[in-house]
Amino acid sequence: MVTAAFAQEKGAHSFEVGVGANTYRILSKDAGSFFRYDKWGEDIYGEYRYGISDHFDIGGQLQYRRSTGTAPLRRFDCSADSMKYLQVGLMAVADYNILPSKLINPFVGACAGGGRALEMTNNVKVSGRSCYGVLAPRIGVQIWHFRLTWEYDFAYYTDDAFLRHKNAHNLNLGFTF
Repeated sequence: MVTAAFAQEKGAHSFEVGVGANTYRILSKDAGSFFRYDKWGEDIYGEYRYGISDHFDIGGQLQYRRSTGTAPLRRFDCSADSMKYLQVGLMAVADYNILPSKLINPFVGACAGGGRALEMTNNVKVSGRSCYGVLAPRIGVQIWHFRLTWEYDFAYYTDDAFLRHKNAHNLNLGFTF
């Protein structure tokens, strides 16, 4: 049974929908040890959480992101705005609520999961791999039914660990019900 209580209360169910902004920092063995941050893009997401205690909740998140920027590998001759990143992800989430059941509730948490990405330039797919894993710490504050969350995604391919990945900053504003 879905209750009207906040997710930080034991036994409570919570749903969140939101929008946000993201930017990718492209790292690649082919491009050296550091590349650059790309332009901010948008994302939309939905999240379900269940309060396993007054301070802890767990759940899942489904997200869609897109962004534009430069080519991640030097061999692509692209203008600065010609690269497009499209991503769909599914992650398990866990949060520790510092002030449960309060109007203003700061929280810290983590996400783990994976996704599928499409990188295109001039409408041609340029990435040889499309599936990846994600580990993401996050921090935020919930004020009434609104949640402001900053998340840093460490994305990786299983055979390269974290040597070849795309990291992303995400800033999201969601509404819980």
